[in-house]
Amino acid sequence: MSSQPLADRYRMLFALSLNGALPTLDVQKIQFIMRILPHTFRKRARISTIVTMMAYNYYASKA
Repeated sequence: MSSQPLADRYRMLFALSLNGALPTLDVQKIQFIMRILPHTFRKRARISTIVTMMAYNYYASKA
C-alpha cells in the first residue's frame, strides 16, 4: 500500500464492494470482477477513477 491512507481506504472499500458482488451465477460478471480486482491496488490506478467505479458499481447494483 502507499503512504496515502485515504487513497488506500478507497481502494480497500472498492475491493470489498467488488467481492460483495461475487456471489452470483453470472459467469461474465465474475470474470470481469476477477480481471479488474488486481488493478485496484496498482499505484498507477488513479483514486478518482476508483471512486468513479465505486459510484458506478453502487448504481448498477441498485438498478
